[in-house]
Parts: sequence; C-alpha cells; structure tokens
Amino acid sequence: MSSNSNKLFPIALGFIILLLGLNAYFLANKVSQGRVIEKQKKELSEAEKMQEELQMQYDDAIEQLDVAASENEELKSQIEEQKRTLEKQLRRAKSKIRELTSKENATISELAEARRMVDDFVLQRNGFLTQINDLKTTNQSLTNQNVSLSQEKSSLTAAKVQLETKVVEQTKISEVLSVEKKELEETKAKLQKKVELGSILAANSVKATGVKEKKKSDVNTDVAKRADRLMVCFELAENRIAKAAKETVFLRLINPRGETMAIESKGSGYFDDPVSGQAVRFTTSKVVDYDNSAQDVCINWKQDASFDKGKYVAEIYNKNHMIGTKEFTLR
Repeated sequence: MSSNSNKLFPIALGFIILLLGLNAYFLANKVSQGRVIEKQKKELSEAEKMQEELQMQYDDAIEQLDVAASENEELKSQIEEQKRTLEKQLRRAKSKIRELTSKENATISELAEARRMVDDFVLQRNGFLTQINDLKTTNQSLTNQNVSLSQEKSSLTAAKVQLETKVVEQTKISEVLSVEKKELEETKAKLQKKVELGSILAANSVKATGVKEKKKSDVNTDVAKRADRLMVCFELAENRIAKAAKETVFLRLINPRGETMAIESKGSGYFDDPVSGQAVRFTTSKVVDYDNSAQDVCINWKQDASFDKGKYVAEIYNKNHMIGTKEFTLR
C-alpha cells in the first residue's frame, strides 16, 4: 500500500502542475484578450469622437458659409466651391475613420493619420471662414466707400448743376450786356460821327478869280491869258464843336477840260473820300490856325503853263469832306 502511494504521488504532482500551467495560460490569454478588447474599445471611441468632431465642424462651417452667401450675393459662387471642397474632405476623412474602425488592430500611425486629416479639415474650414470674413469686411469697406463716393458724386452733381445754372445766368447777363454794349457802341459811334461831322469846318462866301501880279499891287482878272495865278478866298465859319487847332484845308481846282489841276512838286496829292473810300486828287492845301471863330482864308495856285479859257470849278475840303464850292470863268 505504501509502495503504491509512493508511485502515484509523482503522477498526481505532475497532473497538478499541468493544471496549474493550463490555468496560468488561460488566465494570461484572458488578460491579453481583455487588453485587446479594451484597446479596440478605446480606438472605436476615439474614431467615433473624430467622426462627431468632423461632422460638427462641417455642419458649423456650412451654416456660417450659408449665412455669408445669403448676405453677399457676390461671394455665393466662391462659397459654394468652398462647401464642395469641405464636403470632399469630410468624405475622405470619414472613409479613413471607417476603415480604421473596421480593422481589428489599427496602428498608432494610422490613428495619427486620421487625426491629421481631421486637423487638416479643421484648418481648411477655419481658413475658408477667415477668408470669407475678410472678403465680407473688404466688401463692407467697399460698400462704405461706394456710399461715400455716391454721396460725394451727388454733392458734386448738385454743385455742377448750380454752377451750370450760374453759367447760364451769367451767359444771359453777358448776352444782355453784350447787346447793351453794342447798342452803346453804336450810339457812341453815331454821336462820335455827329461830333466829327459837327467839327467839320464850313466855308462861306467862296470867291474865285484869276490874279494878275504887279509890282505895286496884284489885280484880279477874269482874262485867262493875263492871269498869273488863281486865287480862291472864303470865310471859315465859327464852329464851337471843333477843337481849336491847326486845320488843313484842301483846294481842288477843275479846269475847263474836267481835269484836276495838279503838280506834285507844288504840293498836289490825294485824300480818301469818306463815303466811297476812293482816292480824291487835290490841287493844293493850306494849314490854318483855327481858333473856333470866323476867319478869312485865301488859297493861291500858280503854275508854269498859262490858264485855259473856260469854266473852272473850285472845291474846298476839310477833314476830307467838301465844305464849299465855286464856279468861275476865265475868258
């Protein structure tokens, strides 16, 4: 009996050790499986959080972009493009996260890549919102500038209208003044013409005759062959309009042939007719010291040739106007 017990003890002891080893193995395996399960739960929870965060960031961005689009029609097409870009990134990130959750053992680098995609999404989302806000601020600034420019334009337009009105008024006044000035100038010219005409001297009591020169005294003659010179005498009438000054009196003698008697070397010349503007030839002239009172004047004409028989005409001019005339005959 004692011998059998001794034989069974090693076997029992081995069996016990085997059982203990199996229990230790199963216990270790259970612990390991628990850790794997815990890790998978943690990874699943992290993935779910990332998905929720992605969706929340996306929904918030879409809401803000929609508000911006409703407030700024000019930015609508750009905002729609940004929304499409965010939607593509959201799909890619969600797809990556679903891929991780479907794997039994996701690596740390794979989780980091998923987190990086979420972070990139958030960065782009924030960038888009910042860009839109900047554009809104710029648009508002431009709108304010446009309002300011519009107000300035309105002020300038009003000022322009006022200036144009003043210009029209000034133009009308100028036209009226121009007409009045023209009328005054015409009146002045007429008065000046009257003064000029009124200042023309008048020759009264015109006498014309031939003169025979003698040692003791000259004798008037109407015989052509005896006449040494022709003499025309007249009275310059009193004129209070004319200025007291030296006045030139022209004498034009017309011979029986109808020719103006003239010799340039003896003082003959021309003056312009004030009416026709044509040149009028004169025989001779004399400068008179006129003092506004009546005074007698005589003008002589002497030539080398003898005088023709027949009817002569003597014309007296002052300021180019005829002021007296006389016909006489030499026989």
